Amino acid sequence: MPLTTGASQDVGTDGASSSLSADGRYLTFNRYSSNATWQTVLRDRTTGADEVVDPDGPNMSAQRSVNPGRSPVSADGRYRAFECWCQRDFAAGYGHLGVYLRDRTAGTTTEVDVSAAGSIVDVPWKGAELGGMSQDGSLVSFASAAPDLVEGDTNAMADVFTRRMHS
Repeated sequence: MPLTTGASQDVGTDGASSSLSADGRYLTFNRYSSNATWQTVLRDRTTGADEVVDPDGPNMSAQRSVNPGRSPVSADGRYRAFECWCQRDFAAGYGHLGVYLRDRTAGTTTEVDVSAAGSIVDVPWKGAELGGMSQDGSLVSFASAAPDLVEGDTNAMADVFTRRMHS
């Protein structure tokens, strides 16, 4: 198989956290932005266009930063899962690491690590860790030590969850 080469460009990325769609068209990577926070970028390798894919979402504060970790993208580039540090309680001054799913077509961002009833799970200075995402973006897995994600969780340990985001 031939190796494709082209002009290289330093975009200030954390290359260890890049992800490529199944057909190779979409590349996601994290870069340190000019306002001193991490942001996630999706590059369309066909058009060369870059799109920041971690805009405002539910329960996100203005003081937030994408966690430069895993960055899965669906096979068709529509869905992007990411972790984001958000300052939730300004009085107490603590943050929360949440897992989010961005639907680029609908222009929406949904928090994944909420209870079955849709309630915000707030564990100071902790939160959820993104595990992975199915190729069609319908399932997102994550780990969390939050005791109120499911009823009867009393082990005080992190558990692994999978949430169906769409059919």
